Amino acid sequence: MGLIPHYFVGHMQGLVIVDGQNTEQVTIGDLSKHIGLVFQNPFNQLSYTADTVEEELAYGLSNRGVSQEDMREKVATIAEEMDLKELLDKNPLELSGGQTQRVALASALILEPKILVLDECTTQLDPMSSQKMMNIVQKLSQQGTTVVMVDHDMERVAELADRILVLHNGKLVLAGTPDTVFDSPQLVDYGLTPPDYYEITKKMIDGKTTSENDFALTECEAIKLLQEVLINGNNS
Repeated sequence: MGLIPHYFVGHMQGLVIVDGQNTEQVTIGDLSKHIGLVFQNPFNQLSYTADTVEEELAYGLSNRGVSQEDMREKVATIAEEMDLKELLDKNPLELSGGQTQRVALASALILEPKILVLDECTTQLDPMSSQKMMNIVQKLSQQGTTVVMVDHDMERVAELADRILVLHNGKLVLAGTPDTVFDSPQLVDYGLTPPDYYEITKKMIDGKTTSENDFALTECEAIKLLQEVLINGNNS
């Protein structure tokens, strides 16, 4: 992200490569053109210069010299996607935590970053708003945006992630696909448990499938796996 080594100083070993660029050799300003970051605490992300949510959403575009016409179009589009239309005239400092979180994410998305980093970005949201936000994130990923998500919700991680990195005491201890990581016996050593579907299907399947895995991590996988077991049972 460029915060290390430009913002947080100290002794640094190794290289941090973001989008093919060494962060030590590129300014934070240049990196920010390609990377969007959404904090766990959305109140730390407000510009505190905008009088309305509309101005807050346009803040980053204004800094990039986007024309007024394009700016209005982009703000209208992101406001529609994030259910912010009714908040556009409100003061950002008077919003609820959940509303502020949606504004923070929208402020990052409106800049169309190639890489989007989400740090526990749904902590202030109710389940319905959280799911809607994750649907948007999933759509971005499918469209080619690289999404790096910090999250402790294993069900959500299993649903969205292509690759999982497990950090413990500042060190990388597990890495791989969701199937690999959640099936690792080491997972519990780091205070993590697989999604509920893993435990349920692992016990129910017990070798009764021809699939590569004898477990499921998501609802869709569980339905497909159990259907296969039922079909195999009826044909035996």
